[in-house]
Amino acid sequence: MLKKLWHLFFGNLRKQLIFGMTLIVALMMATFIWDMTRRQEIAEIEQNALQATALSHSLATSSAVWVLSRDYSGLQEIVQSTSAYPAVLYAIVLDLGGQILAHNDKSKIGMYLSDLPSSSAAPELRQTVGTIDVLSPIILGKKQVGWVRIGLDRKPFKARLIEIKRNGLLYILVSIGISAVLVTLASRFLTRRLYAIQKVADAVQSGRPDVRVELSGNDEAAKLARQFNQMLDSLNQREQQLRSFYELNLVGLTIVSPEKGWIRINDCLCRMLEYSESELRDMTWAQLTHPDDFAADEAQFNRMLANEIDGYSLEKRFISRSGKSVPVQLVVGCVRKPDRSVDYVTAMVQDITERKHFESEIRNLAFYDPLTNLPNRRMLSDRLKQAISSCARNGKVAALLFLDLDNFKALNDTLGHATGDLLLQQVAQRLSAAVRECDTVARLGGDEFVVMLENLSAYPMEAIKHAQLIANKIITALNQSYQLGQHTYNNTPSIGLVLFDGSEQLSHDDLLKQADIAMYQAKKAGRNSIRCFDPRMQESINNRVALEADLQHAIDTGQFILHYQSQLDHCGNIIGAEALIRWQCEQRHLLLPSEFIELAEETGLILPIGQWVIDTACRVIMNWQQCEKKQHLVLSVNVSAKQFQQTEFVSAVKAAVQKHGIDPERLKLELTESMLLSDIDETIAKMKALREIGVRFSLDDFGTGFSSLQYLKRLPLDQLKIDKSFVRDIAEDANDRTIIRTIIAMAHTLKLDVIAEGVETAMQRQLLIDYGCNHFQGYLFSKPQPIEQFDAQLQKN
Repeated sequence: MLKKLWHLFFGNLRKQLIFGMTLIVALMMATFIWDMTRRQEIAEIEQNALQATALSHSLATSSAVWVLSRDYSGLQEIVQSTSAYPAVLYAIVLDLGGQILAHNDKSKIGMYLSDLPSSSAAPELRQTVGTIDVLSPIILGKKQVGWVRIGLDRKPFKARLIEIKRNGLLYILVSIGISAVLVTLASRFLTRRLYAIQKVADAVQSGRPDVRVELSGNDEAAKLARQFNQMLDSLNQREQQLRSFYELNLVGLTIVSPEKGWIRINDCLCRMLEYSESELRDMTWAQLTHPDDFAADEAQFNRMLANEIDGYSLEKRFISRSGKSVPVQLVVGCVRKPDRSVDYVTAMVQDITERKHFESEIRNLAFYDPLTNLPNRRMLSDRLKQAISSCARNGKVAALLFLDLDNFKALNDTLGHATGDLLLQQVAQRLSAAVRECDTVARLGGDEFVVMLENLSAYPMEAIKHAQLIANKIITALNQSYQLGQHTYNNTPSIGLVLFDGSEQLSHDDLLKQADIAMYQAKKAGRNSIRCFDPRMQESINNRVALEADLQHAIDTGQFILHYQSQLDHCGNIIGAEALIRWQCEQRHLLLPSEFIELAEETGLILPIGQWVIDTACRVIMNWQQCEKKQHLVLSVNVSAKQFQQTEFVSAVKAAVQKHGIDPERLKLELTESMLLSDIDETIAKMKALREIGVRFSLDDFGTGFSSLQYLKRLPLDQLKIDKSFVRDIAEDANDRTIIRTIIAMAHTLKLDVIAEGVETAMQRQLLIDYGCNHFQGYLFSKPQPIEQFDAQLQKN
């Protein structure tokens, strides 16, 4: 039923146009009539309200004196005259208590109304379904003396409104009828040109591809006709191109119907399979397919028949008439009927024999070393992964031997790379001959080889004995003389060995690294030897690499802080502090310099760290200068050898001093004796350049290194710092006491200040004072502490 109605109203474009335009006109007229009726209703309501308000006001004004004088007959006359107005239902005069004094219905005089407000200064309008009611106060001399009530009948208004709506509905029906007629005529005119296009489309569909639409003009229908003709021309051209492509015989093409079998076969497919077209038509797809590939092809074809896919692509093999296996790339698609069943199937068959040959060559290049024909790093990685999995399954232990030829570079440099290549080829032959058939010999590159020994034993001790036996066999084989052209050459290997059983979570790269580490241990042991991997080697390397990465991250993210250890005079007054760096690591605890400074020195990261320390120290001195009680304090900063040796060291310190605007005499740089050995003249020049602007210098850990009066007297030093190793046993060790007295006497002779570090007991302090040392630093006074705690100590001091 719904389909019939739909076809009745929307069966074609003309019906849709008629129905749509008629509906639009109906909606527009209905909206207009509704709006006009609504406006009329509002206007009538306003007019009735104004009329009622005006009548109540007039009645209130004219009855004020009569109410006050209690002249009821006069009031009754006024009320009777007011009720004569059209649509007036009632006119009432009441006193303040609500008693009716006059009413157009005399029978109600004397009654009371109870719905009066307590007071009102303006008329009160009330509307009900049938009436408009106005209640107005009677005012005389600014005093209310009563009430007036007027009621108007709304029935005449509603009758007029119903008449308007009835007329509006009539207008709507007339408009719909007129618009339907006009739209029908217009639609016939507008759609007749479209029908011309439809007729041509039906003709093309019936098998007449050369028919074209004949429409003139510049309207939309004419433009559509021209575009339709262009589309037909384009389709014909593409069909011709497809036919030409089909006949070019670049690839095998065929069209097959599930019901009718072969529909079309091109010559290329016939030549590929060595059958004629008529012979192929008598054969099935299964007869042509290699037996090992038939199942995969049939599974995909059945999925397409089951409407799961619309096509597929796969590699398979056909069997030609001569029995030759032809590798092909098969691309299958289908065209479906309206019920989604397969109408016919298209297949494109490309001979990929040449491509398979190239792929084989590429695979050899990708997985084998071209010089030695051994597996390369990529294939070794694959086999090593498989070996790890195999060990985990069968519980057997395997081994990895990493070989490096000793002094191979010297051979290349003296006899040339061609001779070096001959050696590598002979080494590859000897390695392959020295191992079992199940083992893998690979060349990683250069003079590095790897031997993987599988299925050694289920017991690690037996496995390592077996692996070492094979490794010694390899060393014996490689120690034999080589005949490299006209040259007789002897060479030795260094071998690193690592066992694995698949139980540890180690990747193939991890195993290669461990074997490589063990090989370098063999080289360090004198070469021509075997070394097994020690897990502690890798752990040490991993920790170092991780620490270096964390250290770089700490520099980038600002994880360093300074702690301050106070320095005091013999009276207990704080005269300054030493700035000591700490690393507030995200993954670790608060690290001391002993845990990372050595690595920072080796990696060069000490340079940005040292510059940060100097810059931070200058900023602290700047803050001290702004406080009167801290202006005298001197801050000591340790300088590393690599930092001091930088060409820009002097300019960097000067820049930090100028940047923060500090008194340079409040900055003290602490140097170690080992820094002074490399180039004493350059060291003295840098110290003097900074001493000229006021920067002070202290020689740290004095007495523990290379102490020489020859250079000591030339250095622009301000202070010697007695190392804590002498202070620690000063009370028990006479030698330490002698050394300290000598250092203090020498410093006084050179007019240098002396400070002792590591002072932890009152006895140590007293002995130092007795020997002439007046400045101290150590746990007796305070540990290195954050700046807030140092400031608190200053307050107490």
